[in-house]
Amino acid sequence: MADITVSLTRSMTTDVQINNGAFENALVAHKESLWMYDISLPSAFIKALNSQIDPDHLIGIAPGEPAKSWDGLQTIMTRLDALDITPDTPVVGLGGGALCDVVSFAASVYLRGLPLVLIPTTLLAMVDASVGGKTAINTTAKNRVGSFYPAQTVIIDSHFLTTLSPERMAEGFSEIIKMAVTMDATLTEALETNALDIDAIIGQAIQLKAAIVEKDLTDQGIRRLLNFGHTTGHALETLHDYAFSHGRCVASGMLMEVADPPLKKRLKALLDMYECYAPIPYEKAALLEQIKTDKKRSKQTLTWIHLRRIGHAELEEIVLTDLAQYIPRYEEL
Repeated sequence: MADITVSLTRSMTTDVQINNGAFENALVAHKESLWMYDISLPSAFIKALNSQIDPDHLIGIAPGEPAKSWDGLQTIMTRLDALDITPDTPVVGLGGGALCDVVSFAASVYLRGLPLVLIPTTLLAMVDASVGGKTAINTTAKNRVGSFYPAQTVIIDSHFLTTLSPERMAEGFSEIIKMAVTMDATLTEALETNALDIDAIIGQAIQLKAAIVEKDLTDQGIRRLLNFGHTTGHALETLHDYAFSHGRCVASGMLMEVADPPLKKRLKALLDMYECYAPIPYEKAALLEQIKTDKKRSKQTLTWIHLRRIGHAELEEIVLTDLAQYIPRYEEL
């Protein structure tokens, strides 16, 4: 019997809109959509939701990583089952990175896919979770269950940033710095000299990520460059049961993953400039065991991101038995 090849193509595009005041426009444009929102948002935004959107079309989601769980997903599914949902019912996710992850996952699997709009409310979510199509919930490790399901529209309103604490802003800058130092020396220098306003920084960071995602949506090759700082960062998050923020763990992870002293010094200075870095204690042996559960490892190897110089990183396959050589002890950071 002859082999049969089935060639499948699927057009997936995301329209990213960056506009101060876009949230108010979205309330009108998506009035009939189903909104899932972070219940810890400032009261002014929740008041705007309640004044514009039918209460039956509102689903409140608990803040942070606890929402990215089987229990959190079950809560969403139960609410969806109670509503008159059809495959063309749009879902709007309004909140930070964790909310974007779990709402996107729910949208990707309910009725095999609902139209998805994301309105990120944190800098981290604006430059990372909302763009690129990764969805996830946590199990025994970070982001263990997920899918690739890009939002049809991402609406970015920098007005949300005026409500964030310096710590929350620093979380987002960790991801921005990650993209700059691995892919764009010019953006890195602009960050070092404070030469750009926040909308320009967000736009450039999204363009960098979009260029990678367009080439490798499903994380088979070049997209893994975006994991710089995340292999160790995710392990830190899990080890400490998410007591430390994603951005802070990524900042520590980036420093752990750079061996060259001058490069590490420049990276740390940039992280310090944006108040991204604060030490997170760990036992090396425990961290190594957690890293070995990384979802992107193969049976015997792990993809490591080697920062060669500012603006240029390379992928390197390392044998798991050699992993200890790549991770410093906490006292050595």
